[in-house]
Amino acid sequence: MATAPVPRDGRRSAVIDYTRPDWAQCPAVVIAPGPSLTQSDVDVVREARAADRVRVVSVSNAWKFTAGWADAYFAADRRYWRAYLGAMLKAGVPRERIATCCNVSAKVDRLTFMRAENRPGLGTYQLATGGNSGWMGINLAFLYGSRRIYVLGLDMQRGPKGESHVDGDHVKTCNVTLNFGEWLHRIEKYAAPQLKQHGATVINCSRATALKCWPRSTIDAELLVTA
Repeated sequence: MATAPVPRDGRRSAVIDYTRPDWAQCPAVVIAPGPSLTQSDVDVVREARAADRVRVVSVSNAWKFTAGWADAYFAADRRYWRAYLGAMLKAGVPRERIATCCNVSAKVDRLTFMRAENRPGLGTYQLATGGNSGWMGINLAFLYGSRRIYVLGLDMQRGPKGESHVDGDHVKTCNVTLNFGEWLHRIEKYAAPQLKQHGATVINCSRATALKCWPRSTIDAELLVTA
């Protein structure tokens, strides 16, 4: 485990209460709960994680596919944690692997706190929200040190039947307006170029996605080991 870096200007890192994992030598897979996410794709990631070839960030309700074996679980909103934390813990998600930028949830629910700025773009010492947990999952993998990041389920669009997530809408108490157009703009104009400037490569392995800023592939082609 590596201590959070100290910026060159001498200020302490914004994350002052957390020793970050060191993923610098390992690619990461960020699994978001978009409608295109499939169990077969997640199984490929799980096999790669079991072989210690990747690290895994599970975003929002993707925990339903990754309970117990992902390296980090992330969601931003207090309303989300009030609705889903209990079910996550019962499903086997370790509390110590759950991170959030909500200081209330971090304190009340004893989750790892990651400070965040409410702005588009890449956060290099703390998260930049970009307005979307899927993006923050990518930023989290970057902060943990990964410079090759595969993305699954980051559709940034509704599914063919109008579904918002692979498991349908969130419960009413934590549903938010899906500003896909704004989120796309923020990622493609700000975040993607800044990731490239910082030496990070993102491969979008989502089966369906509105994002056009990153090269496309399949998780099988990137991670599946054949005899």
